[in-house]
Amino acid sequence: MNRKALFLIDGNSFCYRAFYAIRSLSTSKGQPTNAVYGFVTMLNKIIREEEPQYLAIAFDLKGPTFRHKKYEEYKIHRKPMPDELSEQMPIIKEVIDAYNIPIYQMQGYEADDILATIAKKSEKKGYDVYIVTGDKDVLQLVNSHIKIYNVHKEGLVYDEGKVKERYGVGPERIVDLIALMGDSSDNIPGVPGIGEVTAAQLIERFGSLDKTLSDIEKIESESLRKRLSEFKEQAKLSKELATVDTDVPVNLDLEELKLKEPDRERLFELFKELEFKTLLKDYAPFGQQLEGEYKLITDEDDFKDLIKELVKHREFALDFETTGTDPLLCEPVGVSFCWKEGQAHYVPIRDVGKGFDIKYALSKLKHILEDADKRKIGQNIKYEKVLLANYGIQLNGIAFDTMVASYLLNPSKLNHNLDDIALEYLNLRMTPIAELLGKGKDKITMREVGTEEIKRYCCQDSDATLRLKRILEPQLKEKNLDELFYDVEMPLIDCLACMEL
Repeated sequence: MNRKALFLIDGNSFCYRAFYAIRSLSTSKGQPTNAVYGFVTMLNKIIREEEPQYLAIAFDLKGPTFRHKKYEEYKIHRKPMPDELSEQMPIIKEVIDAYNIPIYQMQGYEADDILATIAKKSEKKGYDVYIVTGDKDVLQLVNSHIKIYNVHKEGLVYDEGKVKERYGVGPERIVDLIALMGDSSDNIPGVPGIGEVTAAQLIERFGSLDKTLSDIEKIESESLRKRLSEFKEQAKLSKELATVDTDVPVNLDLEELKLKEPDRERLFELFKELEFKTLLKDYAPFGQQLEGEYKLITDEDDFKDLIKELVKHREFALDFETTGTDPLLCEPVGVSFCWKEGQAHYVPIRDVGKGFDIKYALSKLKHILEDADKRKIGQNIKYEKVLLANYGIQLNGIAFDTMVASYLLNPSKLNHNLDDIALEYLNLRMTPIAELLGKGKDKITMREVGTEEIKRYCCQDSDATLRLKRILEPQLKEKNLDELFYDVEMPLIDCLACMEL
């Protein structure tokens, strides 16, 4: 029989793990996001690596459970959830909902009980169940079709053999073990003075908690006999507290647990608000990659026509592609110009193959680039300023830098590269540089990339830069940052470029 794989995640355990694994992460507005980011990262990892066919997440709810009624001090010593984690819980649940993953939570029951109930019901219906948690009391459920995927030790899966190897008893005796040794995390008292090793030895010798307590007189150690006799009822209570409830009244339709496609648009908006830049790129809505009419300048006639157009236009965005990241050492591979959204022109500059000789190309463009009346827009345009100075061209007329504008609007942001701000303000994905150059030992230089690929990449950059300028400029004015931008930041570009030369 081909059994289906069901993963059940202990949401609270996952959240605590995420919260303490990543510290001091928040949005530029001060909203803590470390637990959310860690939760999403671990969830994505499980989905990607384990490929579950079915998935659900359970959470505890505030309020007493049946265990509190049996023992008032149950979990009384557990510290309250940190405020920074507590305020992220609604966001985490909102993200889970956007993933289209069902959430189970019920007043009066713990997540462990809900997971145990779903696991047992699913096992009977032919599923292989993996419970993702860090709680050891859930190990009592382990059998040939239910395993525990340990959240604290990456990749560790507890089957029957692994439970026995780690605790010295099988899954069916885990509650007996906890009854004797207690569990400080849940304030399950156990028997004072008995630790894990002694508890395992007693169960190994007598077979169970009940038999241990009925044969106390056979124990050689007087102090141990005395403790067991004195705390006999407490041990029995501890067993009750440690035993998970597998009969929670859960409305379960296993087909609803089938892993579905996430709501990518909703996740994109959530991750955008949470400023998860890496995740944004993965969940940008389909079909939202920047596209336009991008023309390749192939001959001298095309080049002359481009110059005429540049002469006619007072303002345009430009972007150079080069062989490296240091403008003093690299060489130009091509340049694009954009004066109308969705349209751009690319001039290839090559030593061989398709492209113009570098001296010829730059000589034709020099008077345009040096004309201070032509307003130039760029993304980190200081790079172009230094690059061109290295070839004897003074880039004048620098009017707007989208990277600087993005920084002024949100100085707490970690990244202000074009990919990030295009996603943030335009909801558009740029072609990743790694798509052109590759990675690692197979990485190539921009000069080795095909002309058509570079044309598209370079024109995307100038097109996005022009679009961003028209969005960022009014925002600078609205926030009274326009004087700082134009009177201080823009002139500073020339100063900084001169310092690099």
